Formats: sequence, structure tokens, C-alpha cells
Amino acid sequence: MLPSIKTFFSVAGTQIALGLIGLFTGRLISRNVNPSDFGLYNIQFAYCTFFYSLLLAPLVTAYKTYHNEDNFFSVFSYFLKKYSFLLVAFVLSIGVGLFVKVLEINISLFLIIITTIFSQIIFLGISDHLNITGHFKQFNRIKVLQSSLYLLLLFIFLTMVKLRTSSGLWLGLIISQTIVIIPFFRKTKKGISPSFEFVDVKEFNKKILKFIKPLMVLSIFSWVVSFFDKYLLAILISKEASGLYSASYNIGSKFLLLSTPFLLVLTPKVFKSAADGRSEENVDSYVYKSILTYIICSLPALLFTFYFKDWIGNILLSSMYKNSFSIIPIICGAYFIYGIIYLFETKFYAFGYTKFILYHNVLGAVTNITLNLLLVNKFGFAGAAYAMLITLFIQCVLALFLFKSMKFSEHG
Repeated sequence: MLPSIKTFFSVAGTQIALGLIGLFTGRLISRNVNPSDFGLYNIQFAYCTFFYSLLLAPLVTAYKTYHNEDNFFSVFSYFLKKYSFLLVAFVLSIGVGLFVKVLEINISLFLIIITTIFSQIIFLGISDHLNITGHFKQFNRIKVLQSSLYLLLLFIFLTMVKLRTSSGLWLGLIISQTIVIIPFFRKTKKGISPSFEFVDVKEFNKKILKFIKPLMVLSIFSWVVSFFDKYLLAILISKEASGLYSASYNIGSKFLLLSTPFLLVLTPKVFKSAADGRSEENVDSYVYKSILTYIICSLPALLFTFYFKDWIGNILLSSMYKNSFSIIPIICGAYFIYGIIYLFETKFYAFGYTKFILYHNVLGAVTNITLNLLLVNKFGFAGAAYAMLITLFIQCVLALFLFKSMKFSEHG
């Protein structure tokens, strides 16, 4: 079932709701967590995200291409059992963080983080299932419910319990995800046969390894683009500097939500076209129209953030973070470009050309590292923000080139 105009506006409305919830969450954190503690949380989050992206995210992505509406839990459980060694490797990797002084991870926080990541795997698996199979209403509900619960739990932990450390932020995440996934899991599991088997396991494993290898390499480079600046600020300046930057960065990154309705509507079309063997021209047409509409809809919002950055910062953060308000429109511009890249990537994923995603992310990582090393010491927050903007612009140019040069007739 392909999405309609009504579905598009429903998804768009949900993204507005998610954006508002995210902004309220940022405001709550900025008024109760000092920049140093928030910087520590972001460093911990970056550390965990690296190993999640390296070991587990490629598997979740591969799973999306090998399931349908009728065998969700059987395929999902097969993936978790067959590749359980990756789960073990992830736990051991996070365990190393206990001995990294800058992360300040103790045993209790280690257990919280591990449980959070496992709940996130299931949460993302359910979300992807709903998205790909066109259940947009359920997808919207589960996203809004989780975000709302997270905001409520943070309010409780930060203002009532006074747990104003990274532990409070982690606990809010794990509890909100768990509350959402348990009833969905029980409801969906009914009527689904657990006896699903792949016809040729050896051939299937070859396909999976071919699919996830470039994604595992990709994860290293995409992590650099997303988190290297925060680490560098913490190392070269201070954790407080990283916290200040991260707060305004998080506000700017919400701009990516504007691309989500287009991505959610485009993804089923592209994947279905690939499955049906439709021509490349049909797929290109879908993608180009989505990108053009996205640009037209997003430019006014981008201009607004440029002219009213201080007002946005004062409303959505607090005076503790005012020194970094100037980077908000720069990060908005970067994530505006990121949205375009995501729309291009739907074609790469649908036709199995994950190596193209690797190519532009490798270029982005090298560019990002170079620019951050050149600019952060001299320009501080602004240097890191401009490094991100330039990096994503260069990635977008390469993604467009790869998109136009693809020859799917060679895809086997």
C-alpha cells in the first residue's frame, strides 16, 4: 500500500509533534543539567553509538530488506540468534568503557547503557517494520508515545528526583522505549508463526555479509561526521565546551525532522519499485520530486533560524548555554543538506548499493576530521559548526554524482 497525500500530511503532523517534544526535552535538559554534565552524557552517548553503529546497526538495516508483514518476529529473532556474537562483541566493547577515565562509566551505568541499547534494537526493528510495510499511523503513534514518555520521565528524574546526571538521561531513554515495545511485541506476535526458515541459509548468509560489510565500515566514517567534533571540543577545550556545543547542535539537528515525512513516503515507493523491477527512470522521478518539494518547504524555516537564532536559543535552551546560540542556524543548514542526502540514499539501499553510501561517508569523514582540526582551535564552536556544514555539502555533491551515475542493470 503506497502512501497518499493524506498520509503525507499525517506524517508531517507527527514530525511537527516530535519536533516540539524534542525541543521541550532540550529546554528541560538545558534548565536542569549543567553544560559539563551534558557534555559528559554526549561523550558517553558518542562512545556507545560508535559500537552500536559498527556492530548492530548494519544488521538492523540488513534485516529491513529480508522481511515482510507476515514474518516480522520470526525473521527478527533469526537475525538476533544467528548473529548473537555481534551482541556479545557490543557488550564487551561497552565494557571497555569502564576503564576509560574520560567516560566516567561505572558498573551501574554500564548495565543501564547495555539495557538501553538492547531495548533500542527492538524499538528500531518495530519502527522499521511499520515504516516499510506502510503502517504509518502505527509508526507515528509509537514514535510520539516514546518521545512523550521520555519527556515525562526526564521531568520526573530531573525536577522531582533531582537525578541531574547522565544516569538520569539514560534511564529516561530505556524506560520510555521498554514501555512502548512490550505491548506492541505481545500484540504483534499473535498469529505470527515462529517457525520461519530461510530456504538456503548458506546463500542467505553470503548475501547478508555482502550487504553489511560496507555498512560496518561506513559506520566508522559516519560516526566521525556525527561525533568527532564533540570529542575534539572536550579534548581541546573542555567537557563544558562540548556540552554547550551539543545543546545548540541538538536544536539545529531537529531541522532534519523536516525531511522525515518525505523520507517516510518515498521509502516504500522506492523499495517497491526495486522489488517490482521497475525502470531507473521511475525511481529517479520519485526521488527528484521529493527533494525539490523538500527544498521548497524547508528554505523559509532555514531563513527563520538565521534571523532569530538568539530568540530560538533563549526559548528552547537557557542562559547557561547562550554562548553557543550562534551555531544554531549553521547546524540547521547542515542538517537541511543531510535531509537531501537521506533522500538520495533511499535508492542506494533499495538496490543494494550500500558501497555508494560508504563512498560519500568516507569522503565526509576525511573532510570533517581535517576541517575540525584546522578550525576548532581557532574558531571554537563556530569552527566545528562550519566544518559540519562544509562536510555535508561535499557529501551531498558526491551523493548526487553517484545517484546520477548508477547503472542498476548491472546489479545482481
